[in-house]
Amino acid sequence: MLYVVMQNVRPALALLLVLLAMPALADLTGSGVVMVDPTGNLPLGEHVDMTLRVTNASPDFNWISRINLRFPACCTVASMAYDDSPPGSNGNWVFDFEGVPGWDVSYVDGAGDEWGEIPAGDYGYLNLVVYVDESCGGRAADIVEYDLIGDGFGDAPHELLNESFSVNFGITPVEPSSWSTVKALY
Repeated sequence: MLYVVMQNVRPALALLLVLLAMPALADLTGSGVVMVDPTGNLPLGEHVDMTLRVTNASPDFNWISRINLRFPACCTVASMAYDDSPPGSNGNWVFDFEGVPGWDVSYVDGAGDEWGEIPAGDYGYLNLVVYVDESCGGRAADIVEYDLIGDGFGDAPHELLNESFSVNFGITPVEPSSWSTVKALY
């Protein structure tokens, strides 16, 4: 009798060991935020409509519940919205906005439940109006850092931290000079 029980338990123990040795499936690796609009330089001294695409590539139940965005200090996010209506999206996002106006802003799970807002395999768009100050003109490009925070379901890790994408600024034109304009100064 003991022999029969052991014969049936061995496959279950082997399967348990294989499952414990597998890598985490809720990892947010592959998820990300990219700027889709505008495609060129951000004009200085203007409010710019910016569209970011956010994608959750987690292969299991780790839904994104918070998105933190850190813009260069010369940029101020004036307003925020989101669009979860493209085909293929679940269309049920509910985000609250924190830090507006400011350069360090967040989309935060606003549904009041324990689930996140962006399920695995889902994507949609974050819409922002960003004021780009003239002081950005001293550099050609900078980065926007972001964090994606999962809702804690599935296996760890539940965060993708300090990722970034580039933004390019419209350079303030410098008046051309020549030897004759330098001579004219003296």
